[in-house]
Amino acid sequence: MTNEIFNRAIQIARRIEKLQEIQNFHSNSRESILTYAHKTCNNDYSLHPSWATNPILSLLAKHDAMIRQEIEQEIESLKKEIENL
Repeated sequence: MTNEIFNRAIQIARRIEKLQEIQNFHSNSRESILTYAHKTCNNDYSLHPSWATNPILSLLAKHDAMIRQEIEQEIESLKKEIENL
């Protein structure tokens, strides 16, 4: 195994680890939702109030499902790449 392949394998493994952390943190879709946030004066972000996002919850839920699927697809793709290395 070349140094380049080894470094790529480490990079892939770290990316998979981060994606799985996100999956685990947001594993229960009933307890996590997408929402909007705005930047505050101290460069932090504050969530928009629920009354501002409730009218579009169905749209946010649709995109949340799409993002979750993309994360899963990226994990699977990265696992295949590691197998091919």
